[in-house]
Amino acid sequence: METRKGIFILGQLLNFPYIRFYEEFTDDPQAPLSGELRNKNILFTVEALSRVLRQGNFIYRKDIDPDRREIDSKLWIRSLDGFRVVRLFEGENIELTFQITGRKPGGMLLEIDPWWQPTMQEPIRKGYYGICDDVLLYNIPIEDYNRYARCEVPMMYSFPLLNERLYLNYKAQHYVDPIKDLMFGRPIPSEYNVFFSLYANFTEHKEQLLTLYR
Repeated sequence: METRKGIFILGQLLNFPYIRFYEEFTDDPQAPLSGELRNKNILFTVEALSRVLRQGNFIYRKDIDPDRREIDSKLWIRSLDGFRVVRLFEGENIELTFQITGRKPGGMLLEIDPWWQPTMQEPIRKGYYGICDDVLLYNIPIEDYNRYARCEVPMMYSFPLLNERLYLNYKAQHYVDPIKDLMFGRPIPSEYNVFFSLYANFTEHKEQLLTLYR
């Protein structure tokens, strides 16, 4: 999958809407894969809208055997109930003010199995209004953030928000999650400006931003 123009990441489609991404970036999406997919480190697994597949640039590799192991993390973090207004990048070219979920910084630790499938007996998940399998912590202490830093947020990524999230991981050369940083009230670097312009649907420069991905 292409992140920004010319930078691709290795991924695998799981049960809709989940996509697993690996720590494997390249500028040549047709290059032979070194080693088996099952031996690659997972970057993260997220939910994505079908329009990500329709609007994004994917190179499907039939020469790579899929990894069918159910090894994706079941720990996810949801924002707290309520809402609050945040202001980012004060004094910079694009200052953003928008509303996010969570009446205060922090989150809930949830158990969500990406491989779960609905059945006649269990048509929806059994925990917290059907959005998870179980609630493990109703309020994660702010000081425990690093303990859960690799837990994903259950949200349906769109195009090109997911592409920009992946590109930020490529630029940082390690795992980053702007949404979770904002959720927990952590410092937001200026490098996240494009990501949050897309997230907040800041339309003034939207067409210009889209040229980064098309």
